[in-house]
Formats: sequence, C-alpha cells, structure tokens
Amino acid sequence: MRVAHRGGAAKRLLTIGWCLALTWVATPRVIRAQESPIHVEMRRAVARDGEVRIRGGSGTVRITGWDQDSLVVTGSHQPGLGRFLFEEEGTTITLGVQVPLAHADLEIFVPQGGTVRVRVQTASVAVTGVRGELELESVDGPLRVEGSPRELLVDTRGGTVDLGIDRAESVRVTAMTGAIEFRGAAADLSLVSILGSVDAEVPAARHAKVESTEGSVRFAGRVVAGGTVEASTHSGEIEIVLDPSSSVASDVASLLGEVTTEFPGASPDPDFSGTRLLFDIGAAAGRLEVRSFSGDVHVGRGDVRKNPLASREGTDG
Repeated sequence: MRVAHRGGAAKRLLTIGWCLALTWVATPRVIRAQESPIHVEMRRAVARDGEVRIRGGSGTVRITGWDQDSLVVTGSHQPGLGRFLFEEEGTTITLGVQVPLAHADLEIFVPQGGTVRVRVQTASVAVTGVRGELELESVDGPLRVEGSPRELLVDTRGGTVDLGIDRAESVRVTAMTGAIEFRGAAADLSLVSILGSVDAEVPAARHAKVESTEGSVRFAGRVVAGGTVEASTHSGEIEIVLDPSSSVASDVASLLGEVTTEFPGASPDPDFSGTRLLFDIGAAAGRLEVRSFSGDVHVGRGDVRKNPLASREGTDG
C-alpha cells in the first residue's frame, strides 16, 4: 500500500510539473500579445462651434485646430484597461481612455472655432490652432499651447506650462510646482505658480498679473495707457523689463530685499519699513505695482515692442 501511495503521489507531482512547464512556456506569448497597443482611428462630422472633451492618463496628446467640420482621432492606447471612450451628446463629444493611469498616444484634429477641454494625469499635451475656448487640466506633464485661443484656462499641479499666444481675450494659468512661460498677447493675463518660476514677455500689456510664492518672477513688456501690471513674490526675485515707450506710474517695494531701477526720478518712500521706490515713466497713464517680502526687485529697460510670434503666426487670421 505504501508503494502504491508513493507512486500515485509521484504521478500527481509529474502532472503538476508538466502543467507548470506548459504555463511557463505559454505565458510569455500571452503577455506579448497583451502588450501590443490597440490602434485608434476614427472620423466624425461635428459642429464647428461644438465642444470636445478629451480624457487621458499618461502618454502624449497632440491637438490641432483646423478649418474643417470634422473630428479626426488617430493613435494607440494601452490594452486591457477597458474600451476607448467615445461618447456623443448633442454637440459635445467626449473621448479618450477611461482608466486614469492608462497610457495613450493620440493625435486629434478639431474644428478650430469650437471649445476644447482636456483632462490628463501625466500625459504631455501640445495644442495649436484652436481659436475657441481652451481648457487644460493635469496632475503632471508638460503643457504647451500655440495660437490664438479666445480664452485659455490652465490648471496643473506639477506640470510645466509653455504658452506662445499670438492674441487672446483671457489667459489664466495656475500651477503648484511647475514653471510658467508666456510669450505673446492677452488682454487679461494671470500667471500664478506657488513654487515654480513665472516668465512673461508681453509686447503690449493691458492687464497682467504675474505671481509666485517661492519662485522667481520676470515680466518683460510695454504697459499701454490705462494698463496695469502686478508682480509679486514672497521670497523669489523679481525682474521687470519695461519698454521705454511704456506709460506707467511705478510703485516697487520689498520688505527685506533690495530694490533697484534703471529709470530716473525714483524717490524712496521714507514711511515704508523696507525699500519702496516711486517713479513715473512717460505720461504715467498706466500702473505698475511690484511687491516682494524678502526677494530682490529690479526694474530695467528693454525693447520688447515686437511680438515674438508675429513672424511665425502673422497669417493666422
């Protein structure tokens, strides 16, 4: 009995061994098949003034506004995490991956005059040619926009923001740790980062706010008559480069830092506990207000009247 028992056990062990061996041989083939990306290609007729909502996890999203009444999506996405989302409700289309951490590489063409809203986790996003309302929201990953969106809203926790805007009615950017760079023109401009740097070049500023708590702040531009520019930090340095053709009354102060200017006629405020300089440029029809708690502040001269995007996007309409 004992011999038969050992023989049965040996057979069972041999059977299990063969099953494990077959599983080991087959598993790499199954995994390789699952890892193949799923191709995406679709085209839809859409309204020119409709809304496109894009959802993504990691990877890349490239969006181009074009003069067509159609939406085109190509690319690929990670398999095994649910179907590719594509929903239509009236003139609103929602598309993308349904799992927040899923990887997808997408290229999307949208009607240039419509509304585009993008929400991703860590994917890099690049947008060009959109002229309607544009909204970008991310946890991390670089965000880049070029063109002339009517209104632009960007909100990111750790992503960098690079904006080349030929013209816009409103641009508002909020970042937690990411750096913000802006070049171009916006009637109403607000760039705020908590820990990152903020750098803005504005040939003709009407209303601009550039702010960082701990990062450095730089504003280069011309303040038009009736315009206002506000720059502030807590501990970061501030550099203001004003075109000599600006018309602005300047109020520049730092509680603990050094304040300097290249413009003549600056008078210190004796009643301020730190350093505060007051001076006028031109007819002083606009206003410049600069504040820092402990950072140094410098206001210099520079010719920034030419829009750096004019030669590249001058034919954009």
